[in-house]
Amino acid sequence: MDTRPEPAKRLEIARRHAGFDSQAAAVERFGWSPDTYAQHENGTRGLVRAAKKYAAAYKVSAGWLLSGDGPGPGEDAQAIAYLSETYRLLDSFDDLRDGLLQAAKTARLAAEALSQHQAKQSDPEPEAVG
Repeated sequence: MDTRPEPAKRLEIARRHAGFDSQAAAVERFGWSPDTYAQHENGTRGLVRAAKKYAAAYKVSAGWLLSGDGPGPGEDAQAIAYLSETYRLLDSFDDLRDGLLQAAKTARLAAEALSQHQAKQSDPEPEAVG
């Protein structure tokens, strides 16, 4: 009897349906950590944070992987393609947000440095005492 959590079982089903007979073949193709993937599929580690990437790779919905809700393997290919593109765009927005935050931090630091430089330039030199 398979005692793994249901998401782990569905992850294996999705992998096999996507044409990967082994975990090793899937992790090699997608560049995932073999140990982490094995833990997700054997159920010793939850896969909530990785569900979107697995769903996009296996063309299922993250909801199906996690709870059984939504399109699973071979179901509604158009919906899966839409969800995969949505996940990709969300990841792109995350990357864009991170880049904008870093640029804002750099601009703030540059403005502070410029302000300090200008303050030093406008301070009069102390007169020499003779």
